[in-house]
Amino acid sequence: MTITSEQGHRPPSKMKANERPLVEDIRLLGRLLGDVIREQEGQAAFDQIEQIRKLSVAFRRDADTQADKALKKLLKALSGDRSVSVIRAFTYFSHLANLAEDRHHIRRREVHERAGTLLSNMDMVMAKSDLALASRYSELVTDARLRKKIFTAIEAEWHRTANALTLITGDKQRLTNNAALQRSIRHRFPYIDPLHHLQVELVRRYRAGQADERVQRGIHISINGIAAGLRNTG
Repeated sequence: MTITSEQGHRPPSKMKANERPLVEDIRLLGRLLGDVIREQEGQAAFDQIEQIRKLSVAFRRDADTQADKALKKLLKALSGDRSVSVIRAFTYFSHLANLAEDRHHIRRREVHERAGTLLSNMDMVMAKSDLALASRYSELVTDARLRKKIFTAIEAEWHRTANALTLITGDKQRLTNNAALQRSIRHRFPYIDPLHHLQVELVRRYRAGQADERVQRGIHISINGIAAGLRNTG
């Protein structure tokens, strides 16, 4: 697995000096995990994981419809065992990134900033949310009319909340006053997003009657991985 500027990191020339150690640690751990995957599962498995990661990045960053179609097709074709293996790879990276961030804070003798007020909590939750990903989960609702009704209400409420926060705080961008958490979330999306897409695919299989142990295990691991990546209770 690799971590590059395409994933949302700043180019080296624009990166703040105090961000470099964290980004370098994450890149190192990503390379080491990639080496382990190649050694244990082969180059083909590694390439497949990388493809899933890149398609997920394109879906989030560019709202790329072609990437969306390619990602759905790729995930649908994964066997139960391969789905679990891919989910585990991204989950391991979530935990490795947590270790890198903890080390970064210790090295700089900083305590990870955690929001303590109602507004700052709302700001953090909004920063971690994504309507495009939410729409993927909504696709699991087979009743198109019901899906549209509920998701439209959720989408409208999301925008109302975002507008209210901007009006109260004066900040259009989320976490403007919490740069450390803002960077942390930005660094995590590239390996959390694939877990969301995989979870949607496995839940779809489960609801279609493929309720074997591998599918259930994959769903549970993806929940754990997303919670670890976002540092929220799963």
